[in-house]
Amino acid sequence: MKKKFLLILLLLLIMATLCSANKYLVSNKTDKNNNFVYSVISSGDQVVARFCLVNPDPFYFYSMESDPDLFPNIEENLFTLAERKERGQPVAMILVDFRNQEKIKRPLKFKYLISYLFLVSFSPPYIKKVEILNPNSFSKFFIVEMKIDGKGYYGALELPRRYETSEAKKFIKSIKEAGEISLIIPVLENLPVKLVAIENELPVTLYESYPGHQEFSCIFLAGEK
Repeated sequence: MKKKFLLILLLLLIMATLCSANKYLVSNKTDKNNNFVYSVISSGDQVVARFCLVNPDPFYFYSMESDPDLFPNIEENLFTLAERKERGQPVAMILVDFRNQEKIKRPLKFKYLISYLFLVSFSPPYIKKVEILNPNSFSKFFIVEMKIDGKGYYGALELPRRYETSEAKKFIKSIKEAGEISLIIPVLENLPVKLVAIENELPVTLYESYPGHQEFSCIFLAGEK
């Protein structure tokens, strides 16, 4: 209950801060258990940013490596996966497809190497084998780690154009009540990502980086168990 309260509180604070201080409009969506909050921030007709704050605790990671018989058509096999892993009724999922990646050249940059070692240290085996980090400091997509009342949350930030990492960090820090940023990492822009909430056993797509993309190679799944 405390986790849900923190997420809802954060959501309300972001809305109040943006609307009053910067005259932005914010539309928000979440799943029924508040495992994530997805926000579209706009100024007039222009989308300023899309931001998704995720509570990592309810999500479990599965991939082509762990369950090859259910991928890449994982959306069709979602309930089979949830039953197999004893996760109960699915309530939310984040889908990513790494299958068509091009090999990138890792730069000898200190910040990049630190981010890479961080990712390798804490990621599941499948994630360690794929490319996520952007070798350039400019990107439209960023992974953000934040602390709210001492609790760690992960976020994904999408901006309308490429920003340098420090510019993206400055944008988040301008939302003073949103929390303390402990990490911000630019990620590749060519990855199909899909954010889905399950309502009455039916999927509701909240966000797609590549609209219409059908098959995925891994999933972060939150269920009722």
